Amino acid sequence: MSDAMQTEIGAVVSLWRYPVKSMMGEEVQTAQVRDHGLLGDRAYALLDRADGKVASAKNPRKWPRLFAF
Repeated sequence: MSDAMQTEIGAVVSLWRYPVKSMMGEEVQTAQVRDHGLLGDRAYALLDRADGKVASAKNPRKWPRLFAF
């Protein structure tokens, strides 16, 4: 496709990365985009030793303070 045929459909005004799944993120000025998303995004997770499951904000009763970190 030539440059003359490209159409702008939007602009990135803010970009956030969440290094630990379901925890607070960080705004980034630059980032490397790879095949599976931003480098460093959701690279880590907390594991509940009691049941071996990954902690998730989808279960706020089990991990109510997850977003506080």
